[in-house]
Amino acid sequence: MNKYLLNNHPYYERIIRWWLIFLVFFIPFQRKTVGSLTVLACGLFSDTGWSNMTGKVALLSRIDEVTLAVLLPVSLMIFWKNRSRIGGIFWILVIPFIAVVLAGSISGITNENSLRITSLGIFEYVKNFLFIFVFAAFFREADQVKKIFRVLLYLAMFLCVVAVIQEAWALASKYIIMQKKITLFDPLMFQKDKWRMGMYRATSLVGHYNILGFFSLLVLTLYFFTVKKIRLPVFIILSAGIAVSVSRMSYLGFAILILIQVFRGRKWLLAFILPLGISLIYMSTLEDFNISKIANVPGIFKKKQKANIFTVPYREYARGKAMEIWKDHPVWGVGPGMFGGIVSVISHSPYYEEYNFDQEMELVDFLNSWKSLDQFWPQILAEMGIAGTLAFVVLLASWMIFFLILIRRKVPDDMRGFFTGLAIFMIMVIIFSFGNPLKSPVIVVYSALCGMATGAAFLWRGASKKLF
Repeated sequence: MNKYLLNNHPYYERIIRWWLIFLVFFIPFQRKTVGSLTVLACGLFSDTGWSNMTGKVALLSRIDEVTLAVLLPVSLMIFWKNRSRIGGIFWILVIPFIAVVLAGSISGITNENSLRITSLGIFEYVKNFLFIFVFAAFFREADQVKKIFRVLLYLAMFLCVVAVIQEAWALASKYIIMQKKITLFDPLMFQKDKWRMGMYRATSLVGHYNILGFFSLLVLTLYFFTVKKIRLPVFIILSAGIAVSVSRMSYLGFAILILIQVFRGRKWLLAFILPLGISLIYMSTLEDFNISKIANVPGIFKKKQKANIFTVPYREYARGKAMEIWKDHPVWGVGPGMFGGIVSVISHSPYYEEYNFDQEMELVDFLNSWKSLDQFWPQILAEMGIAGTLAFVVLLASWMIFFLILIRRKVPDDMRGFFTGLAIFMIMVIIFSFGNPLKSPVIVVYSALCGMATGAAFLWRGASKKLF
């Protein structure tokens, strides 16, 4: 990014853009940074008068929310100022957000919940996607988008190389050196949940294997759609990052991406279908695989007992409780922020006690640690029922439709591919949400790229005045 990246705009806008660029590159490392600084603060300041330093470090975990709270009103004002150039397509974006807020509000009112809890619960659902409006307001040049994505590409490749080194060291330590005291990179490397299919679930520098796999998949998806000829080293490095994450959702998204590319004429990618298929079939037999078991609701409630110790996996148990709540509150749910998310945990929602959550299973440590059911769709069904779930589905679909419409605008060819890649990656987001909450930092990066591309389409100098 050179000196021309942020020129020809008011000084305050350039400062905001530089802050947003920093945020894009910091967010993937947020989890790891906050964790490392918290440990460091505890070690350095626990016996001094600076014991509150850990709380200050924890503020870094809210840096995205603070940015959103400050810049969203300003961004909406910028959109309003440019409404004549944007045209009617803007409502494709706005109406679904209004629908989600309305459905969540009715759900909260129906259940006589606190306005504060309801508002925070709704915010948790939409906050990451609201970054699209913020970035769209402050990025208006196609060249800006391309340069920032190029840096993200190099960053993703670097993280993948580090992950491959982690994987090689872990495999050598476990199968060759056989000295479990050697734990370079990860002091908990030999814990059982760090391994799957005989492979170490590499975290690279982002702190979690799901973040690594999902981030690599995002960059690879956009790379496929923005270049005419794939450079094999780039493809191998990014694919390796997905592979060593051993993330089921990333594997499934990768398989769909490969199939799409095969239909686009890249037949050589067919060679990856067989190993991916074998891996997915094997992982579908694992006990905690969400997609294969989500239809088997009756079996979820069967407790497994051995020596009077229940061994039902946390996700399976939590999903079962969510389905139980949804059956009792099918249309509007129990209200946003009342079951399954961080708001419900912090506010001590009464529904956990009412439905005997964790009274026998002794899995409450997971809930307190993860602040989530760790799967999105059971949570939204329990909290917002069918009405809120359908509204959220429309929200996700609207962005896919929006980007496909933007392809028709007068934009550069490589930006047209960028829009296509963003639309396709929404499929990956939906897949990811079956086994994870929608609070991944990768969603923030994705929303940022969506916003930058949107701003370029609406406001860059060569753009047509209106779509409609």
